[in-house]
Amino acid sequence: MDMLKGWLNAAAMKHRSSGRILMLKIIIAECSHSGMCFETDCPAKTETNIRIKTLNHLPNTNGPEAYRLYEAKVKWCRDLPVTDAPRYGVGVQYLVKSLNIEGPDYPCSLCGDIISYGKIHCVEEFVYLCSACFKHYQSLPDGMIKKGVMDFLIGNVI
Repeated sequence: MDMLKGWLNAAAMKHRSSGRILMLKIIIAECSHSGMCFETDCPAKTETNIRIKTLNHLPNTNGPEAYRLYEAKVKWCRDLPVTDAPRYGVGVQYLVKSLNIEGPDYPCSLCGDIISYGKIHCVEEFVYLCSACFKHYQSLPDGMIKKGVMDFLIGNVI
């Protein structure tokens, strides 16, 4: 996984004051299966979601370079003591990893099938169902069984 250290990638972040979406170059400092730390010249607000696009995609590998796009939550942002220009260290936790650059692919929370970006049924935050599972879930009568299925799904994704 260390092979990505120092590689340039891009992150889309909403600018704090203007609200505009900025595409920033980032340099990955550390990475793991659940998140990464990168350097950039723009601060990131904690607990906001960002998209990270890998510019050096390496399919069929194990590690962050295996995916084209990440949806991630900013967990921390710190000033870095560096040269003339301001630099920031940003730590993120992955929410979704995607092979699809147009938008993230999501695994169905019930069957595990990969759902393409345009076919997602989000029934709760971080509970995504494919069309077949969503249809089956919707057909359940309201009550204890439907609540139990949702509790099971939420337990699988948190």
